[in-house]
Order: sequence, then structure tokens, then C-alpha cells
Amino acid sequence: MGFAAYPGARELCNQHVLGASQGKRVEIQWRSFASGDTLADVTAFYIKRDAKNAQRKSGSLEVHHGEGRILTASPASNAELPSCSSKPKTTEKSVIVVSTKIE
Repeated sequence: MGFAAYPGARELCNQHVLGASQGKRVEIQWRSFASGDTLADVTAFYIKRDAKNAQRKSGSLEVHHGEGRILTASPASNAELPSCSSKPKTTEKSVIVVSTKIE
């Protein structure tokens, strides 16, 4: 995935989405993981490993690796997260989404 796995995180989803960007066909693979740890703990973990590529954005953290690989850490209650049939448990406080653009 290009990012360190967060200790104890549980995989929720592993999906592919097709779309278009600037007239080109684009495939995005994304995986999401849930953690019982607070968002502050999750963001500290990723900032410690990759501070130069980390950006805080409206209650979440984004870490960019190259042009097409992004990790986003958000509160599990964030309604804007991509979703699938697996949902975070009530005890899980954070969700980590890793997306990779494949052209």
C-alpha cells in the first residue's frame, strides 16, 4: 500500500472504482481500516513516520505519496468516508483509507 500498517487496525473494505480524469480512464483502488484508537493517536503515528507529506484537513489527516497514493485518517463518525458493507464497530474511533490511482 505504500504506507505503514496501523497496529491493530481491522480491514473494512478493499474495492476498485472506475472513473475519468482529464479525459483519461482512471481506476482507483481503495482500502479502509478501522481502529479503536483515537484520531489523535492515529495521526501521531503517521506524522511521526512521514511528517513532510502529512497535511491536516478539516478534522482529518492526509498523507500523500507521489501523485496517486493518499492515506486519509478520519474519525469513524465521518459521513463522507467511502463505504462498503462493512462498517466500523461502535468501539472503533478512527478510519484509515488508503487510495491508489491506477491509470
